[in-house]
Amino acid sequence: MKGLPAREVTAAVAGADPTPTVDTDRFQDDTQPYPGHWRDNPAPWPSLDPANPVNLTAVQAGLAVLPDTWARAVRGHDVEGRPEAEVAAELGVTPAQLRDLLNRARAELREHLAQSRGRGEDR
Repeated sequence: MKGLPAREVTAAVAGADPTPTVDTDRFQDDTQPYPGHWRDNPAPWPSLDPANPVNLTAVQAGLAVLPDTWARAVRGHDVEGRPEAEVAAELGVTPAQLRDLLNRARAELREHLAQSRGRGEDR
């Protein structure tokens, strides 16, 4: 998959069509004053203790519903703290493609956490 644009690799790895990381309806369109900017800024997240069993369970559940490659990217880079190059090589993608995978995986995790914490309206 090396050499393909990150969007195409992300879709291929996830077995889906390329999609935006965040729903495009959440952004202003060309008829509004600031195209591409948030329609409404997301509410700030409260500080969460990662050691809290409720939070830990929510994160683990979120990782479980991600496509396998996305979850492996998050675990390898964000949880285990391994370098991008190492995780990318393990997954057979370029570092740029890994960053795209991580962005999408983190967006899905945020959405999952928002839903599990009763913040679905804030996403």
